Amino acid sequence: MKLPVCSLVVLLTLVLAPPAAAQTPQAEDASVRAAIQEAVSAGDTRRAYAAYDQFVAASRRQNAALLGPIAVEELRAIARYASDDPRLQAEALERLARHGDTQAFGDLQRMATARPNTPVAALADGALARLGDTAALSRLAAMAASKAMPDKSNVAEALRRSGSREYASALVPLLSDPEYPTRIQAVQGLAELDYAAAIPEIRALLRDEEPQVRSNAALALKRLGDTGGDEQVGAMSRSGVASARLEALQADPSASRAEIEAAARQLAADPDPFTRARAAEALASDDPAAALTIIRRVAEEQDSTARRLAARGLESLKDSDVSLLRRLIEDQNGWVRMYAAGGILNAGRQK
Repeated sequence: MKLPVCSLVVLLTLVLAPPAAAQTPQAEDASVRAAIQEAVSAGDTRRAYAAYDQFVAASRRQNAALLGPIAVEELRAIARYASDDPRLQAEALERLARHGDTQAFGDLQRMATARPNTPVAALADGALARLGDTAALSRLAAMAASKAMPDKSNVAEALRRSGSREYASALVPLLSDPEYPTRIQAVQGLAELDYAAAIPEIRALLRDEEPQVRSNAALALKRLGDTGGDEQVGAMSRSGVASARLEALQADPSASRAEIEAAARQLAADPDPFTRARAAEALASDDPAAALTIIRRVAEEQDSTARRLAARGLESLKDSDVSLLRRLIEDQNGWVRMYAAGGILNAGRQK
């Protein structure tokens, strides 16, 4: 029997059409995103994780953007319950604010101004300064000069991490602070901010009573192009301790990237996970794949501090491992979860 042309068209359409239940990746992602968002809104992160894990099992692919709402909720939980650890609280709020959470930015401003001239205020202002708040930088400079604040290590660290050369001079008086952690942060900050005007004051620290201060002063001088600490830096470069050799090379403007990478690769097999994490950090910009391999091994350590370093390295890695971030975001340690959540938000933005 000869079928009409129209019947043939209908038959071919039925045969060739995809199954009605099949979804495009975009539609599938949208469906899972809605389920995750609904679970998060209901305060049920267990259900949100389950929805994501079912998606991964079915599609065999990771998607940092889908994990984003869960990461935000984890950061909010840390910010709510980490009041006994204001450093962790400020770091969690900073990541939320960086990804558009205006309430988190306001919370940081309240932390910074509610108790002026305190370590908590310095931590909050440090986060705000990294977010581009110039008023926070002014407050940090004032705290650096204030006699009402005995412990200024957080202030020195915040100014160092701000990246602001405009306020680098505020670190100079802290080179003579009675607390050696403050002196270390100040000398590191002046080197990182390329503040060569402080070279005479840094040279004085080569005779400091604390060995860590002396070695950091020598490295800072080398980084700033001064020869005053060359003897100590030279001894470090010849040291049997691989991490000391790496530090000396990283401080030397004349050292090639190949030399630094070679020193970092020597550390990659070190039995100490903290040393391996340092190697990953040194390799991250030029060989992210090698850095990721190291980080994956460090993340398996039982020591929570080692996992914290691994998560920190993973957060800033350009091509991260979303499956590892997914695992670490449920770690028992709040710092590990915080860095993993930040890594997920960064990875989702890159996509």
